Amino acid sequence: MRKFYIENEMNERFSLWGNRVYMVEPSGLGIKHDASYIRIGNSYLRNKRNISQSEIGGKIEFLDPGANKRFQEFYNFCTAASSLRLVYDPGDGTEYIRDIDLAEVDKSERTGGSLPISVSFNCKSLYYLRNNNRFIFESTDDEKRYDYQYDFTYGDYGTYETNIHNNGHVEAPFECTIYGYCVNPSIYIVKDNKTLYEVTFPVAVLDGEYIRYNTRDGMLEVTLVSEAGETNLMPLLDISKDNFFKIPVGDSKIKFDSESASTNIITATIYKMYEVV
Repeated sequence: MRKFYIENEMNERFSLWGNRVYMVEPSGLGIKHDASYIRIGNSYLRNKRNISQSEIGGKIEFLDPGANKRFQEFYNFCTAASSLRLVYDPGDGTEYIRDIDLAEVDKSERTGGSLPISVSFNCKSLYYLRNNNRFIFESTDDEKRYDYQYDFTYGDYGTYETNIHNNGHVEAPFECTIYGYCVNPSIYIVKDNKTLYEVTFPVAVLDGEYIRYNTRDGMLEVTLVSEAGETNLMPLLDISKDNFFKIPVGDSKIKFDSESASTNIITATIYKMYEVV
């Protein structure tokens, strides 16, 4: 049985499936594409195709006793959050996430011990999974250790690289943290032995410092974090290159290196995105 939850930026949840609160008659869980075509004789050639912004709607049934109190708790939870996510379990135990805004709440009359509330959410992302696309590189004096989850395999000793299978429907954004000590660290995306993208951060990252890098839409960031505070590294990047890139669909490789002899720890989280689940 499918389940829904609302989640805030602190990962706190308000369940829409249990404790006398149930979301029923959901709509908008799929995808719509906007496309334009050029007519050529009696045929049509598509020249543009974009994903339309989705709106997920439904009815939330708040059951007595305490129906109106639970409704107020739901609304307060949504309005107090600085960001919201809809967590959707289609029935197999897998939790897919969409970033959302609460768009509309329509409060109806109480009927038969139930307070029905019609709601709609504007979607700000596609579906994605959390946590199981995270991996860590950690070097010691004599060896390199990998702490990983999901479907990653690793390159030869002495390299910071991993093969990635992106089974999502679109390119996958990612975020990573590169810890010092290292000098001029770089990230590469390689597919079919060809480097598709690369970025170099032209700084020395000292012990106790780290670089925070994010390629998610609306969250682009490259920041050096030290005891002195946070420094925006965007002005230092090579403007002739695409410095914020994503991982292509299918098989590819992500590589890390630096001009120093070693890099301490690198963590990365890849967000595989799905149009429908």
